[in-house]
Amino acid sequence: ENNKDIHLNRAFFTRNQPVARSETYINLREVSSRIKLPKGEYLIVPSTFEPYKNGEFCLRVFSEKKVKTQMIGDMVAAKPYEPHVDNKDIDDEFKTLFQKLSGEQYYDFENMGDGSEDYENMDCEVTATELQTILNRVLAK
Repeated sequence: ENNKDIHLNRAFFTRNQPVARSETYINLREVSSRIKLPKGEYLIVPSTFEPYKNGEFCLRVFSEKKVKTQMIGDMVAAKPYEPHVDNKDIDDEFKTLFQKLSGEQYYDFENMGDGSEDYENMDCEVTATELQTILNRVLAK
C-alpha cells in the first residue's frame, strides 16, 4: 500500500484482468465514465488513442464517500519493442495478393524515383476492418 516504487510488467497485466474501462475507445480530448467499484485498491492506467504516443493526462476521480488516494509517479514512459520489417523481407507474391484483395495500390517507397512524387494522398495503412476483410478472403480460398 505504501510502496510507490513498483514496476508493473507485462506479466502483471496478463494475470490481472481490468475491473473497469472506458466504454468506447475513441479519440476524444475528454473521456468520463461512472463506475461503481467495491472497496479495494485499484490502479488507473491512462493511455493515448494511438499506441506508442506520449501524452499528458489530467485525472479526476470523484467519489460519493471519502477515499484515500496516492500518486505512484508523475512520469510514465514506455519503449515497447517495434519490429522493423524491411521491404526486401516481404514476398512479391504477398505484395501482389495484398494489392489485389485490398484494392489499394502498393507503393515501394525505397525504389520510387527521385522522391518528387506527391505522397500526401497515399493510404499506406490498413484499418482493422480492412485487415479482417483481407484475411477472410485469403482464408476462404
